[in-house]
Amino acid sequence: MSPRRLLVFIALAVLPVVLAVVLVGVDLTTLLGGAIWTENAVVAGEVHQVSAPATGQVSDLLVEAGDEVERGQPLLTLVLAPGASPTARLAARVRAPADGKLLQVAVVRGQIVNAGQPVAFLADPQRLWVMAFLDETSARSVRVGQRAEVYLPAFDRTLTGWVAEVLPATTPGGTPPATPGGRPAGAGPARPQPVVPVKIAVETLPEGALPGLSASVRILTR
Repeated sequence: MSPRRLLVFIALAVLPVVLAVVLVGVDLTTLLGGAIWTENAVVAGEVHQVSAPATGQVSDLLVEAGDEVERGQPLLTLVLAPGASPTARLAARVRAPADGKLLQVAVVRGQIVNAGQPVAFLADPQRLWVMAFLDETSARSVRVGQRAEVYLPAFDRTLTGWVAEVLPATTPGGTPPATPGGRPAGAGPARPQPVVPVKIAVETLPEGALPGLSASVRILTR
């Protein structure tokens, strides 16, 4: 093959790739295997569960979802059920276990709650990260320290981060129970596939970002 024909052949082979990048918006790094992309990602953080210290009735709600609270701040008041111990009576006011933002108040005024029942959830908006969930094949090329890009649809913003931790693979929803013959109960042959959680650190998340917010992640593996 002459050099001229070789150049024409190469040009024709590369042209579809160039058109895909320009017209369809395909990312060239991802296309060439230098990045891993997933929409299976979510903003995460250390969520504190606030529980009722004793059985009683919610008599007063002092906060609502979205409020910023400080450690020790009263969140609600309980009228304790008859027979509550003197120790429990000292905990009639339920207080925040840490500084943070209330994600949810899980009770209403007048509601009867049992000891240990969750009444609120809060998280520190300054200590958040992103969890991306990859299939096992894709996760093999992921290493701590690799650069990542995080897109938050709710804010229409792309943030820069890095891989902070690669956790052991887990199966979403657990494994279906097996029948006596050794096959999973139920009709469908499909079973949950293991995923590898990857923790992505981001320097600064937008104000208002809280655990549970959906995200997409691109990890640069080369």
